[in-house]
Amino acid sequence: MSTTAIHINDRGILCACDGVVGQPSPGYALLDREPIVFGAPAERAARLDPLIANNRFWDDLDDRPLLGRAAGGRSHADLAFLHLKQIWQELKERATRVRCVVPASVKGPQLALLLGMARECDLPLEGFIDAGVAAATTWPGSGRFLHVDLHLHKTLITAVGVGERVRRERWELAASAGWSGFVDCWMRMIAREFVAQTRFDPLHQAVSEQHLFDHLPSLLEALLEDEQVEVQVPFGAENHRVTLTREQFAHEAETLYAELLLRVHRLRTAGSETTIAISERLASLPGLLARFAEFNDCAIVRGPSGAAVAAASLLEDLWQPSQDTVQLLCAAPRLAEGTVPGVEWQALQQARHAQAGGAPTHVLYRGQAIALRAEPLVIGLGPISSRHRLQIVGAAAGVSRLHCSVIRTAAGAFAIDHSRYGNWLYDEPVVGRATLRAGDHLRLGRPGITLELITSE
Repeated sequence: MSTTAIHINDRGILCACDGVVGQPSPGYALLDREPIVFGAPAERAARLDPLIANNRFWDDLDDRPLLGRAAGGRSHADLAFLHLKQIWQELKERATRVRCVVPASVKGPQLALLLGMARECDLPLEGFIDAGVAAATTWPGSGRFLHVDLHLHKTLITAVGVGERVRRERWELAASAGWSGFVDCWMRMIAREFVAQTRFDPLHQAVSEQHLFDHLPSLLEALLEDEQVEVQVPFGAENHRVTLTREQFAHEAETLYAELLLRVHRLRTAGSETTIAISERLASLPGLLARFAEFNDCAIVRGPSGAAVAAASLLEDLWQPSQDTVQLLCAAPRLAEGTVPGVEWQALQQARHAQAGGAPTHVLYRGQAIALRAEPLVIGLGPISSRHRLQIVGAAAGVSRLHCSVIRTAAGAFAIDHSRYGNWLYDEPVVGRATLRAGDHLRLGRPGITLELITSE
């Protein structure tokens, strides 16, 4: 019995059969062809005639008819069905059961559409599994795991807890920071440099625009090793050239990087170690890895783009068979290390700690050291009924009446958030609770006040 998994990521729909990953099929369609052209051939012609190209049908999956003569009254769901049907035609001879790997952002009506498409294709769908969960089953570590996955029109960050089992916790969406957004900003930057240096605009003619679009991934790959790259665009008998630096690419994408990092930031827990897993696609973006290095207590690892789909094809039977419904799994058992062929997680950065001190014994406020005990130290504007309390005096905008608690146990010291306005540890937001170390500075509210954690024996 052969098990196949299909990963719905429009940057490239991936399939794996018993752990072996095939070639990606990008979520592009040329609507004026009969039959409609999908995948890499459509992507290679998308800039030649953008009026007949569509690359949003997986991301905006719905059954509303599209506007425009080229669409022929079809919907995004119709296009996705035809793309899935084409992919399935190449798999059905050897696949006896199928799992579908989906992003955390997928909605219930979209799952219903996917189920209907699968049945219309006679595809033996067992069920759905979250992409972040599937990828994390192959990770050999444990703890908090952030799966950062680049799609065509978004980047999805999924927080996963990894212990004896793998379980999805929360997710965030960087809606503008998709591959298409990066491509558009870099092509505009390259075009500006061409115009400034050679008076040639590669975006003025469709042929030269398509050439630049096709070669952009190889330019980014070259920048992984080199500080600069020569960009060549042939036009007629001439071959136009400009030289661009990695710093120029990183600067141009700064707004998109900032959105992506903010979303990752919101899923972290200040003071607690987190592993951020980026795909090969993300690792190729110039300057992005250096931006991740700004985070404290975060290890950065890189995994192959096919980790999730390969793992899904090798998981034991987890879905309950049903004639009418299929399950979406947001938890799964871990796979033994080495189970998935070719999937290796490469460490790119070790966790960097803001301070190397041990657990603090006191909180310092206005020159007074307040001891930390197993009984929570309750902090706020008050009045506070607790016997062990720190009442903030004077004007303190951004501090709640009951703002936070600090507790010290055998396992360490922790800050627990109760506020409306938030707490920050070295300008990193405290989500729920955060581990404290001697020397840390805990800021209460915005602008708020800052407390210092110290050791005083």
